[in-house]
Amino acid sequence: MAEIDKILEAEKTITTISKELSKMKSAVELMDSTKTKADAVIQTGETVVENINSFVEQGSALVEKIGDFDIQSELEKIKNQLTSLKKDLSDKTKTMGKNIDGLNNGMKKLEENITVLFKQNEETAQQNQLYLYFAIGANILIAGAVALKIFGFIN
Repeated sequence: MAEIDKILEAEKTITTISKELSKMKSAVELMDSTKTKADAVIQTGETVVENINSFVEQGSALVEKIGDFDIQSELEKIKNQLTSLKKDLSDKTKTMGKNIDGLNNGMKKLEENITVLFKQNEETAQQNQLYLYFAIGANILIAGAVALKIFGFIN
């Protein structure tokens, strides 16, 4: 019986060792899973750091460009352009005013010429009317003389 007790005790020890090995296996699997997740976190962190570095470089370049941008110079350029535009508009306005004045003068001369032509036409029409009256009168006299001759009142 002593041998059976030793066998039972050995079996208990083997079972305990097996349980402990199983726990160790679970712990190793948990550690492996944790290591995989930790590696993923480290990789993500490295990506974030790279992106932050890129962002910082881009931001630095932008700040440098902003620093290089001379606002006063640009404002002066815009002011000069506006002054030039104002002068051009003023010149164009003066030219248009002169052109309009020229058109007005031309219209006045045209009106005067038309008025003169109307007066001449009216005078000509009055003269033609007088000539017509004389011609009608002469025709009446001739017709009367012909009629008197025909009817024997004139030899």
